[in-house]
Amino acid sequence: MRNATRFFCSVCVLGLAGCSGSIEKPGGTTTAPSDPAATVGGSGGGSTGLTAGSGGGQNSTTSVIAGAGGEMTVTVGSGGDAAASCDAAHLDPGPSPLKRLTSVQYKNTVTQLFGDVDISSAMPPAAANAYIGLAQADVAQFDVENYSKAAGLVAASAITHLDTLAPCANPTDLTAAHACLNSFLAVYGPRIYRSPLSATDLTQLASVFDVGFAGSGYAHGIELALEAMLSAPRFIYRPEFGDAAAAGATASTNAVPLSAYELASRLSFAFWNSAPDDDLLAAAQSGALLTPAGLDTQAQRLLGDPKANDSFRQFLYAWFGLNDLSYVSKDTMVYPDWVDGTAQAMRTQSDAFFDQVLFGAEGNLNTLFSAPLAGFAGPDLASWYQGATAETTSGILTLPALLTVHSKPRESFPIYRGVFVREQLLCSPLPAPPANVPKPPEPTPGVSARQRFAEHETNPGCSGCHQLIDPIGFAFENYDGVGHYRTTDDQGVAIDNSGALVNTDSDGPFTGVAGLAQKLVASPQVQACAARQWFRYAMQRFDQAADTCSITPLLADFQASGFRFASLRTSIINTPAFRMRRPITADAVTPAPGMTP
Repeated sequence: MRNATRFFCSVCVLGLAGCSGSIEKPGGTTTAPSDPAATVGGSGGGSTGLTAGSGGGQNSTTSVIAGAGGEMTVTVGSGGDAAASCDAAHLDPGPSPLKRLTSVQYKNTVTQLFGDVDISSAMPPAAANAYIGLAQADVAQFDVENYSKAAGLVAASAITHLDTLAPCANPTDLTAAHACLNSFLAVYGPRIYRSPLSATDLTQLASVFDVGFAGSGYAHGIELALEAMLSAPRFIYRPEFGDAAAAGATASTNAVPLSAYELASRLSFAFWNSAPDDDLLAAAQSGALLTPAGLDTQAQRLLGDPKANDSFRQFLYAWFGLNDLSYVSKDTMVYPDWVDGTAQAMRTQSDAFFDQVLFGAEGNLNTLFSAPLAGFAGPDLASWYQGATAETTSGILTLPALLTVHSKPRESFPIYRGVFVREQLLCSPLPAPPANVPKPPEPTPGVSARQRFAEHETNPGCSGCHQLIDPIGFAFENYDGVGHYRTTDDQGVAIDNSGALVNTDSDGPFTGVAGLAQKLVASPQVQACAARQWFRYAMQRFDQAADTCSITPLLADFQASGFRFASLRTSIINTPAFRMRRPITADAVTPAPGMTP
């Protein structure tokens, strides 16, 4: 099991000496920043109000944004980023941090360009972030070495097909060789750099080519030039400068449109988790991508490709923490049917559930929480469904992969599951704990989990936080640490699966996971959280108060569609955050001549 990220309310500091347990969470080493002071509301259809900052008042501004679900009022309070208005003259698309290709994006891109190349020795699968939105741009020395090694592996593999990669009659004259090089760069340069090559690019790459050509001839020159491009910051990062000269770029002092090539990259990495293909680059070159119709045409084309489903499935895995399934360790003395291949069987079931339920025309939030799972389980998971009822094996909250990830090696541990619902489904993160929070009490024969954590309710130093978590987690106690349904817990005690939501828009008691699912699917807070999680994934960053003007119409379209995921996927392209960036300030570093946007 990976190092655990630990969560706890700061209120626990007050009663630390008597608090009976800390909160740990598997699956990551990074805690989420606090959410901005924004509350997204709406009750399943019609107009939606979103209030940020101080929430109106004398100094607030009110704007109307059109969405598929009709017009919506956005009130933005005074102070900080929240003071920004959504009108065209003041529109703020939020921050645009420098993005670095993830290991998945790097692998997808080189596969798209050169076919399947084994780069696992240079770039092993990276551990998933604990939260969507935390793709980091900084690199360590070993990252640089890995990128360089991966580039060498890809280049060495690519030139074994030199007759199709860079066909030329094996020139021995440098002038003829440069002509062949330029033909190769004309085809592959824009594909690799995701925009046209500048004169500086061509000069630099010719110098690298010359070294290889002088040493071992034309093939080695192409290999070195290709290796240089694949290890260049221009490829590894996704620089964005915006197009200040574009029509309408001066409409807001806080925003400039992206260039056509920058927009192509945002579109392809959001929908395919890979670089733009030739059709998308052609749409950028022609300027068609800068028109609403052209952007929509390309978005629909990308979504019609199987790669789009692969990418959206990765979003769902990240949202629900299922990437951590690869790192799960279970005690086979406690769970004897946890064998080699069980984790893969759970992943296969999850894929089938997402593919056949969520990607269909009727796939929506209700389906996510209610669709039966047994039909997606293969023979390796047959025992999970023997004697189970449809109510106890329906919806994402009963998915064995999810229940397995959000548990401990030897027990179900309701705290993990309560934290998952609180943070990932309600978008209500908990602050990190102080360093000296004691460990939770150990399991005791004959003592239920509810009894074991009873001090969380009675100790004022713990109850302020655990009342938000424990009553949710206890509802999951009908499922053991690998997702089997049961009626007695790890200690053989009859299960009390009653629960309650506190400090949500759907507060109140419920019974079991089925009762929890009914409350969550009807909760505007959960509906808004789904939209926010997709925004975070597509933008590779957390939402901020300035993003009110993007998330509000995104949520409106989601609501108007009946909370269909297909609508959520496409609506992102029409948001200011997706199509624009903040202007580069005067004191920012001037891009190098080779960094053509």
